Amino acid sequence: MATEPSTDRAAGGPGDGAHENEEVATPASRPGGTLTIVVAIADVVVPIALYYVARALGVSELGSLLISSVGPIVSFAVQALVTRRVDGLAVFIGAVLVLNVVVALTAADPRTLLARDGWITGLAGLFFLATLWARRPFVFSIARPLAEGRLGPPGEDWDSVWDRFALFRRVWRVLTVLWGVGLIVDAAIRIIFAYTLPVDAVPASNGIQYAVVYLLLQVITQVYLRRSGLMSLPGFTFTRHKTL
Repeated sequence: MATEPSTDRAAGGPGDGAHENEEVATPASRPGGTLTIVVAIADVVVPIALYYVARALGVSELGSLLISSVGPIVSFAVQALVTRRVDGLAVFIGAVLVLNVVVALTAADPRTLLARDGWITGLAGLFFLATLWARRPFVFSIARPLAEGRLGPPGEDWDSVWDRFALFRRVWRVLTVLWGVGLIVDAAIRIIFAYTLPVDAVPASNGIQYAVVYLLLQVITQVYLRRSGLMSLPGFTFTRHKTL
């Protein structure tokens, strides 16, 4: 990518500038603590529970996996009704769910269905990286509805901040690379587990992996944001969002 002209002052470490002690926003979660918890349960816990309940009732491995696919679909529908918002993240999640349904309906054996999460996660990672050549990287698009108006010069929209500060542009590109590569590594591990672990062990291991990978990427994101020098840019402030 070509080097862009910068209108901000030289980017320093976290100790530079008048705002060195202020916190930095992270694209960590959706607005509303209650909704975030409900989403996490519906997307991760419910599918795992449905799988093992179905297996206990004598349903086949493939049938149990198909039943467990219902959770995320219901979760997405509820979020759409509650938030009444169609943004880049919502479109992305919707596309992933469509792919999940297509694979679920065409899978001939349980291991192919188990590997579905890995392949789709890998495609998602490639999509993240591809947006580096788009007008805005995808992590910027995810973070914008969550943090615009709370992170940056008060009253200034992110399009203006993007145009004015090279450091701001670099931060979102770096984070997009971080999450894109992280998803691809995560995908490779999921595919390996899908074909090597016992079938009944994979849903549980997938759930644990979701939590570990997400928390790891969040920690790296937070550390990077704190050290990026973002808050040393002229006029930058951060207002913490109050969750439910």
